[in-house]
Amino acid sequence: MFKKVDRNKPRAVLLGGGRSALEVARCLGAEGVEVFTICAPGDVTVHSRFVTPIVFPNDGDYQALCNRWQDYLLGPESDWLEGSVLLATGDAGILIINTNAETLGKKFILDVAEPEAQLRMLYKHSTYEEAVKAGVPTPKFWIVRSEEELNRQRSDFSYPVIIKPLLSHQFENTYHAKHFRAANEGEVDEAFRRVLKDGIEVIVVERIPGRDDQLCSYDTYVNENGEPEFHYTKRMVRRFPAGMGSGVCQQTAKDLQEVQELSLQLFKSAGVKGLLNTEYIRDHRDGTLKLIECNGRFTGVNRLLIDSGLNINLHVYNRLTGGPPVPLDDYRDGPMFWDPIGDLYAFRERRKTGELTLFTWLGTLRLPIVLPVFQWDDPVPSLIDSGRFLGRVVNKIWSALGLPFRRSFRPRKT
Repeated sequence: MFKKVDRNKPRAVLLGGGRSALEVARCLGAEGVEVFTICAPGDVTVHSRFVTPIVFPNDGDYQALCNRWQDYLLGPESDWLEGSVLLATGDAGILIINTNAETLGKKFILDVAEPEAQLRMLYKHSTYEEAVKAGVPTPKFWIVRSEEELNRQRSDFSYPVIIKPLLSHQFENTYHAKHFRAANEGEVDEAFRRVLKDGIEVIVVERIPGRDDQLCSYDTYVNENGEPEFHYTKRMVRRFPAGMGSGVCQQTAKDLQEVQELSLQLFKSAGVKGLLNTEYIRDHRDGTLKLIECNGRFTGVNRLLIDSGLNINLHVYNRLTGGPPVPLDDYRDGPMFWDPIGDLYAFRERRKTGELTLFTWLGTLRLPIVLPVFQWDDPVPSLIDSGRFLGRVVNKIWSALGLPFRRSFRPRKT
């Protein structure tokens, strides 16, 4: 299988190499666009036939890696990519592009955006501040920059709470988690000492009680005139770990009008534009939908939108390059995003608590199903991803048995 490149189409440069970048690359590559990703060696897009990776060494310091990406884009080394469409596929990309929008806009084609507004919605504390200003409900939150501020505000905390980063990508790449949970003052102190030592800024946020299926989200594209060009909603079925992990089972759902209305209210007030996603949870204590976060970029489940009938990847590229409009009038209700490995862990977790049996778990799955990485015409990323998982499983078994030479089974660190 060889990719066909249309030299008359501007190239696309994706800033980031995770799952969201993979789906954008596959979609644009299938249309003949030459796609490059600026990424790290272990990123899944490196192995896609639709991608030419521009790989930077990763020594474990994620901030240093992001600085290398930024220096490359701003410097003469990337001049050969001049005229390409530059798209963010992660929070680091949003930060780099919007911090340097004026300079990067002279070399690349950038998506429509209001840089100051996009950055306000990137930082978690200002996202909540914008929501309050717009009249959109949020959890209680407290901005904590030092131990003095922590001590001054701790009596106001409503436990349990979440220790949430201002910038998600820094936290996730340091701790491999989205946030820390704390049930009491001692756990707050322990978590705060940890992030303070690592130089990561956080806020304390009330944890809204409720099941994962009370989470829902909205996606749209707000154009230069502040008008949404499509509407899409979905609901969470399961996360792993429950209550705090990534979504392993999510489903397109059209019956979420309130989510759409609250999101558009927020976007209009904040002045953000471009591709936007919001996440909410319904608080069972008062029945109110409360904002969890806002993402101004492609997300890891954008393939679910495509399989539901909304080709947002091609839509963004075509409107920036003068290509034909992509139909976004309607979408199918019901397609499900399913991460089988992650959901098996979720099932095992919930079976122990009595929440699910094998039959009730299977009963929640619906066709058509969208898998996170696998694609028939681009199978290598899925094979690599599965191989790494199997390597971790073998290593755990080997270690549990206390057998020698178990290092041979460890996935190669990059």
